[in-house]
Amino acid sequence: MLRNFLQRLSFREQAARKRRSRATQILEFLEKNAVLALDGDGLARLGMNRKQAFQSVYDLVVKESIQMRADPDGRVVVMSNSEYARQMDDRVSEIVREEIYSAEEGDTTGLELDLALAGTVIHDQFPLPEHRREPWQERVD
Repeated sequence: MLRNFLQRLSFREQAARKRRSRATQILEFLEKNAVLALDGDGLARLGMNRKQAFQSVYDLVVKESIQMRADPDGRVVVMSNSEYARQMDDRVSEIVREEIYSAEEGDTTGLELDLALAGTVIHDQFPLPEHRREPWQERVD
């Protein structure tokens, strides 16, 4: 009975160790390539099956080490945080460019709203004020 317990315990430790090594492998791949599609080709590059890859990816997403999205074709795409920030900056600048172009043509209805949105997305340049707490809420630091 003690032997069975020790075998189960060692199996759990081995599974956790393998999962961490797979997560490290995914992080290293994303450092080099920045983006990975989790389809047949992407899984072949990693050398993992679908279940192993998604378990490791979900662990990394929960820890906010990487970002996961679905592209317009329906594929699941995993990317590094820096690549995700770059794509969001590109998207904001594209929206602002489109609104400025439409404002030059005379339509200024959505320009103020999109510029405010651009300011909130680029939060490094526009820090938000601290959240006001109600008197009954204690501040825990």
